[in-house]
Amino acid sequence: MDRLCILLVALLLPLQVYAESVVETNEPIAEANFNEEMSPLSLSFGYGIPYGILGLNLNYRITDNVEIHTGIGTWGPTFGGKFYPDKENQNINLGLLYGPNTITGSCINSSCDILDEGYSGLNAIFGYSPSKGEDGWEFGLVLILTREGYDEDIQKARDSGYDIEEEGSKIMISFGYRWSL
Repeated sequence: MDRLCILLVALLLPLQVYAESVVETNEPIAEANFNEEMSPLSLSFGYGIPYGILGLNLNYRITDNVEIHTGIGTWGPTFGGKFYPDKENQNINLGLLYGPNTITGSCINSSCDILDEGYSGLNAIFGYSPSKGEDGWEFGLVLILTREGYDEDIQKARDSGYDIEEEGSKIMISFGYRWSL
C-alpha cells in the first residue's frame, strides 16, 4: 500500500508542477483562459471505479487543465487527478486515480455470495467530463493498472485446491452526473 501511494504521488506530481507553472505565468487571467465566474468545484455521483463502484466525488479544477478529486463509494475511498490536454476542448481528459477496482465472489452449487471481497489499486482513465462550471454527464474508459493483494489471494486459493474462474476485464467503463457548485 505504501509503495502504491508513493507511486501515485510520483505520477501526480507532474500535474501539480504543470498547474503551478500555469499559475506562475505573468499572463492576465483572461489570457490564461481561467474564468473566475465559473466555479472550479463540482460534485459528481456515478457508477464505476472513479466512484468507488457506486458513490460521490468532490472535484476541484486547479486550473483549466488540471483537476483533482476525492470521493467515497460503496467499496471505499477514491482519489486522483485528471489532465485536460486540449485548451479548445475542455471536456476530454486523461487521469490517474486510486480506488476500489476489483470485486470477487464465490459460488457453492447454485448459491453465490457475489460481493465477498474488494481490492483497490492504481487506475488510468480516458474520459469525457463537463467543462468547468457546467453540469452534465461524464463518462470514462478505465484501465486497471494494479490490484493490491488480488494476485496473491487468487494464488493462495488455487494452492488450497479451489477451482478459480476469473471473469472480467482490466478495462472498465464508468459514468456519472456532475453538478457545478
